[in-house]
Amino acid sequence: MACIVCGSAKMARSHIFPRALVHEMKDGEPVVHSVDRNKTGYKNSQSGPWEPDILCESCEAKLSGCDNYAVRWVRRFDQDAVPILGGKAFDVPNPKPDLLVQFAGSVLWRASVARHNRNTDIDLGPWEPLLRAAVFEKGEFQPKLFLARKRYVTDGVFHGSVVVQPYHAPGWSRRSYVFELSNLLWGLKLDNRRGGDTIFDSPVVVNGKTTAIVINMGDAELSQQHEIMEIFAAAEGLVVRPQQKNPL
Repeated sequence: MACIVCGSAKMARSHIFPRALVHEMKDGEPVVHSVDRNKTGYKNSQSGPWEPDILCESCEAKLSGCDNYAVRWVRRFDQDAVPILGGKAFDVPNPKPDLLVQFAGSVLWRASVARHNRNTDIDLGPWEPLLRAAVFEKGEFQPKLFLARKRYVTDGVFHGSVVVQPYHAPGWSRRSYVFELSNLLWGLKLDNRRGGDTIFDSPVVVNGKTTAIVINMGDAELSQQHEIMEIFAAAEGLVVRPQQKNPL
């Protein structure tokens, strides 16, 4: 095995999501529930999905700065977020927006090159080397990023132990992707095509802004989230109610 970025053979265990956030999301539960919308089913794990053949120790270390920043930013979200627009959004201090964009890009990139995701619809195609350069070399290209606050509940009971691995969201643009982590939906766009009145052409884009506008999606009832409800039905013994699929 060799590092995808530099070719070194001294490999590291590369987690798709930072272990620190995954462990906090468990909130006393033994595992985190990882949903993969590119495939059928889900996985339970203690530290979230990881891969042994993506990055060497040196390249993995290059991501420590953005990972640490994102961990601190997420941890302070409830303390720092100020409701605006009648509660429809939040103002959140984001003193180093480039690090938050780099973090989100690194999650998408790692997922896209992960062995278990090969031949899925999160193949980045010609945008993979551009995103790789943005993440590891901090080149001129940056993916566009927006954030939304979203929590899962069942009959008013909050569940924080769900992560949704990156998946393709072509409704916004041909190269748009989403993942969910730490009660936040992270949306990224790689291509430069204008999509009319899409969210990536609005003031909520985080890039370059030291105060992030985070959309408030409120609490999502698990009974209306088919794939995710299956997790809790199996892992926590909840009753699955009749439902319709309600994709994000």
